[in-house]
Amino acid sequence: MPSPWRVRPYALALTLCCGALAVAAAGPPARTLAQLLADRARDYGLTRSRPATAADRQHVRTLLLAAVRLDPQLADAWAWLYEVALLDADTSAADQALAGLLKAAPQHEGAFERWLEAGLRGQSTAEQRVRWLEEQAAAGRPPALEAQIHERLARLALERLDREAARKHAARALTVQPGSPVAAALQVEALTDDDPLAERVAALLQLISARPLSLAGVWDAALLLDEGGLREAAGRLFDYGLAMQGVVHPGVEPPGGFLLDAARNQLARGQLEAAIATAERAVRTAPAEAAQAALLEYYLLRRAGRDLEAVEVQGALARRFAAIREPAEHPVGELA
Repeated sequence: MPSPWRVRPYALALTLCCGALAVAAAGPPARTLAQLLADRARDYGLTRSRPATAADRQHVRTLLLAAVRLDPQLADAWAWLYEVALLDADTSAADQALAGLLKAAPQHEGAFERWLEAGLRGQSTAEQRVRWLEEQAAAGRPPALEAQIHERLARLALERLDREAARKHAARALTVQPGSPVAAALQVEALTDDDPLAERVAALLQLISARPLSLAGVWDAALLLDEGGLREAAGRLFDYGLAMQGVVHPGVEPPGGFLLDAARNQLARGQLEAAIATAERAVRTAPAEAAQAALLEYYLLRRAGRDLEAVEVQGALARRFAAIREPAEHPVGELA
């Protein structure tokens, strides 16, 4: 007779194996009737010919309304109801669908953004819009949604030229939602040329951190550092912008103005040959700034002692100006 101690491990393994097979055979949980109705509405909408008729939209709406009546927490069904309402230009139904979606998914950022837009449309004056937004902020929202409210308040403050209030709300948005690109941009917009250089640089660097692939923010920060005499720091930003542009938008040249500013910065840092190459690049790739870039290239070539090349650039400039027939064609703006 075999020992029971030898049998027991095999029996245990058999039990575990059978249990796992039973779970696998059971498969995913069965979908509820509400989910099946929403599935049917989605499938019906996807299989109809385009554009959908009013009868098609009504059929989908009926199925979805039945689904949310059975299960008000079915967020997808509310979202599709909102889309159908937009197709029908039914703002009342769209607002109801948004309210239902937010109850089912309180942290849905897209739905909350549209809900805010709808709420603001219902306020007739700027003062009422501010008051309504402040009430929403005081209601206690998840951080991402509270940030949206303060971003709206900052934008309204800028429209009233109240930069102090705009800075306050942008800062609050960044406190509850660090890295918000919208709040970072509003913080920069709320500053003026009279504000301390350090504060302006800090705001621009925060914007770059939030939008690292935005050349405009890098450009502004580099110019500001240049203005403050921080040539090397500005140069690192110009170099980053040039490298980033090549990676993010291969084959697309940076704006001519950016190349000219980068060339001037390279000159200020003693990088004469790099400045010549950047100015020549602007001549080749930025027709709107070509004359200004050629003048800079001519100056740089003369400074480098490359007089023969400078004469060639001078000749190209002379031919450009000689070919002008209309006053509107004269690049006065480029040479200013």
